[in-house]
Amino acid sequence: LPPPADSTAFKLAPSQTVTIFEKDSPSAITGWTLKLKLPEDVDARRALLMNLVVQMNWDGGDKPAVWAPLDAFFGTQPGVNPFTTYPTGVEEDGIFWCRWFMPFKSARITLLNRGAETAEVASAVQVAPLRRPIDAYGRFHAKWHGDDPEPLPEPERQAIDWRVLHANG
Repeated sequence: LPPPADSTAFKLAPSQTVTIFEKDSPSAITGWTLKLKLPEDVDARRALLMNLVVQMNWDGGDKPAVWAPLDAFFGTQPGVNPFTTYPTGVEEDGIFWCRWFMPFKSARITLLNRGAETAEVASAVQVAPLRRPIDAYGRFHAKWHGDDPEPLPEPERQAIDWRVLHANG
């Protein structure tokens, strides 16, 4: 059976940031499920998912190791495009999930609403103990940027780098 999940439900107002998970002891996030109340209109859905931004900070870091709109983080951008893979999936009714293994000494996951509409969110995070010392693990990172870096806030703005292959020999 999966470990118990830390779960919460809330309304996220425009310009509001909510901490949905925080833990200050070495562990690993092994699953995250998010349920959104989705608008009927397809364009409104896309706007909601682009404007809800997940940020994850590991080990007391000041800069997020993860910064991405929800639809990009869960691999369904633009909008809601149902699919199922082992690491991520999305269902038509607004359920998003991932099974990325994300070890940490300390962790904080926040959700930011950059949009003009209030979002209704339910979130459940599964955590498991580590089987090896924390220093034996790398950290999960994911940064989003589209074709135009201007919509990103400082300091997340970065030059676009579309490198496909870097090889020696």
